[in-house]
Amino acid sequence: MKLRLLISCLSIALMMFSIAYAQQRTYNLINFSTESGLPSNDVRGLAVDAQGIIWISTNKGLACYDGTQIHHIPFNQSALGFTNDLGKIAIDAQGRVWMATDNQGLLCYDKRKPLAKSITYYPVRLDHSILKNELYEVFASKSGLIYFGGQEMDLQMLDPNTGKIKRIAFPFSKKNAALSIFSIEEDSQGILWIGTRYDGFICYDPHNGNMKNFNLNQPNENAASSFVFRKDEIYSMYYDHDLVQYNSVTNSLKTRLLSEKKSKEFYDNTYPCMI
Repeated sequence: MKLRLLISCLSIALMMFSIAYAQQRTYNLINFSTESGLPSNDVRGLAVDAQGIIWISTNKGLACYDGTQIHHIPFNQSALGFTNDLGKIAIDAQGRVWMATDNQGLLCYDKRKPLAKSITYYPVRLDHSILKNELYEVFASKSGLIYFGGQEMDLQMLDPNTGKIKRIAFPFSKKNAALSIFSIEEDSQGILWIGTRYDGFICYDPHNGNMKNFNLNQPNENAASSFVFRKDEIYSMYYDHDLVQYNSVTNSLKTRLLSEKKSKEFYDNTYPCMI
């Protein structure tokens, strides 16, 4: 009885301490805009490098926040001539900023180089002929390889050491065309989870080439975007099925975890990212 009473008292004390500690925490919200130095209020991507610098991509260029002020890195100077209309970004272990663009393919910014030589352009050609420039996603993997994708171009893999790009095709498209890729994430095992626009999402193991497709056969738009990993569970936002959960142990897929209504207009009920 005394032991049970002691345990109860300790539990209550711990709970009260946790509540008191939580009440003491404060959160500061800082809003950044063009008034703060951003090149545009249309923010497309965010990433944090190893030094804690926050990199911000917009439709009018790249910027970074060092904890004190925002710095704008212009790409449209005569010495560079690259687009400022940027999409998602990723940062590799070398601190290079990789940028998806809507009209100029894949760009890489290396802050260690002089500005005039800091940008590298990587063109993508399907079957060595069709130039593809409309990118949706870029991802820097733990292996050092850069993966990216966009509208009807399959998964592309870049080796930064050689500059060579390899196309990774998936035999899942019902249109017999290259897949349109929205998102790429990597789990703790180095396996890539890839969200497509028309063909659900894909699990791809770069070590052995094994792949698996999760397709709910949604008519028209059949997209999956963003992934979160929790032990044996993978969560993804799936068009008109809101949050879906895949359990790798039971090999089961649950849909509509949020019980959201279907979109009335394209993507008006879609969550573009999760953490």
